[in-house]
Formats: sequence, C-alpha cells, structure tokens
Amino acid sequence: MTNGNLRECLDDLNRKPMDWATRVGVALGAARGLEYLHEAAAPRILHRDIKSTNILLDDRFRARITDLGMAKCLMNDGVASCSSSPARMLGTFGYFAPEYAIVGKASLKSDVFSFGVVVLELITGRQPVHKRGGAGASGAGTDESLVMWATSRLRDSRLVVAELPDPALKGAFRPEEMQIMAHLARECLQWDPEARPTMTEVVQILSTIAPLADKRRRNHLPAAAGAFAPGFHAERPRECSVWQDDEDYGHRRDHLHGGNGSNAKGAVLSGEVTVNVGMPVTMMTTMGRSWRSAEQEEVDLTEPRLETFTEPTTTASPFR
Repeated sequence: MTNGNLRECLDDLNRKPMDWATRVGVALGAARGLEYLHEAAAPRILHRDIKSTNILLDDRFRARITDLGMAKCLMNDGVASCSSSPARMLGTFGYFAPEYAIVGKASLKSDVFSFGVVVLELITGRQPVHKRGGAGASGAGTDESLVMWATSRLRDSRLVVAELPDPALKGAFRPEEMQIMAHLARECLQWDPEARPTMTEVVQILSTIAPLADKRRRNHLPAAAGAFAPGFHAERPRECSVWQDDEDYGHRRDHLHGGNGSNAKGAVLSGEVTVNVGMPVTMMTTMGRSWRSAEQEEVDLTEPRLETFTEPTTTASPFR
C-alpha cells in the first residue's frame, strides 16, 4: 500500500502528521472492514489480530484490514470454532482483551477490544506499549500499556481534550468529536465483553463524525467490503435477509490474502481467505433491521445522539 500501515504513518516524523479528519476516516474504514467479517461473512470470522500494523493505507488514506492468518470461523453462538488456551495464545501484546489474556477465550468482542486500542492509537499517537518515563536499575524505562495509561484520562471529559490528543494534532480538532472518539474507545475497552458494542454500533458512532464523503457511503456494505487488502472474493450468503440489488457491485470484487493459515474450515485456503459475502447491505435502516438470524438478539440500530457523548462524566467508570 502507498502509505504503508497505520502505525508507520503515526510514527514517521518525516511526513506530514495525519490530521484529525483523516484519523476518523481511517477508524471508520477499519471498523467497516471488521464489521464485514463479524456480521456479513458466511461463516462469520474472528480476526484475532486487529492492530495498527495490520491496517494498511492507500494513497488516499483509505483503510484496508490485512493478515487473516490467525482468523477463525465462528460457530452459531459467536465463539471460535476451536478454543484457545493461555499457553498457546495468538495475537499481539498490548491488544489482548482481558478474557483472552486470562483464560484464552476469544470472541467477536475480543476483536472489539483490540479495535478500541487502535482508536486510542489514533487519538493519542502513542504505541500500544511504550516506555514509561524514568530509568530503572537496568538503565531503561519500564513498559506501560496504552490502555492503562489512558484509563484515568478516559474517565474525565476535561482530560480527554487536555491530555489524550496526539501533540502532533496541535489542537486542530473539534472537542465534541474528540469526546465521541474517546467515549467509543472507552466502550470498546470495557472489562466485560458483553458490555462492549458490536462493530455495527461502532460504525454508526464513527459515522456521526466521519468526513462528509464517508457519510454518503455509510449505509452500504460495499464500503466495508472494500476495507480489505487485495484478495477478497465475495458471494451472497444464503442467510442474509436485507441484501439490496446493485448491478455495479460485480465490478467491486476484491481478494484478501491471509497470513500463515488457520485451522478453521473455510477460513483460509492455501493462504487465501474466501468469504461468502457479496452484494451491498443496508447497514443502518430507519426500521433498525438486522441481517442476523431470527433467534439472535436484535440490535437497536438507531443512530446515537451527540448529547450522549458530551455529558459530564458523573457515572461510574466502566473499568473495574
């Protein structure tokens, strides 16, 4: 990809820093790609290694998710088709969800947690694990998790604007949009997996502050289907209930190449992931209709109001 990966763009001091609108657009593009895996793929797919280095950026800074070498197909209950154990955990330190780090339990909400860390990286510009100030006996600072560093700041709406933002932004952002992004990160990083939002809800929240060009596309899944590195083949899954016809969609098929393979049947074949998804889906309808099966819990797809994210922080912190 022309602009490399997200982490490189945030770290490279020799290029112009990413502005706020670009960061929001990257977050939305990556969220759509992950939503595509979680909700529209047949079977649904757990990525298991969402991180800034696995988000590639093209010449227009459009995000593409890559590296499905650790991906797993999911059973009907949303749990990975084969369990993991802490002794053989896969992924990257700094992005592990608590339930995965402690007992090796991976689910769609584990990906949501990892995405929350990426959102923090976009807000702060910091590495997921960075050196703490001050040298110890060994002459080097201690490692500190970005999540732990940001926790207290996410609790206070004043600190969200005063201390969280990347200094490279030089204050060039709308405070209310920063509050929404910080709130989203906090929700994604909830200790309880069930308390975290779905990726559909994440897309909705980001769409409220996305650049105008992205807002015009946010109701259609092809934007999500395009949020992958080259290598994605798309076909219509039988269980989808809200597929919309689009005669031009046949020209938009891509292919997504995975990493080292997977044990999940149908997830990775000869290094290539084939997901049975294809025609555009209306993501946010006025009726709040979802493509989930009837026996699954329905999700309220009402677009969130700005006021819910800018109220003073008076409730208990979601971090336990």
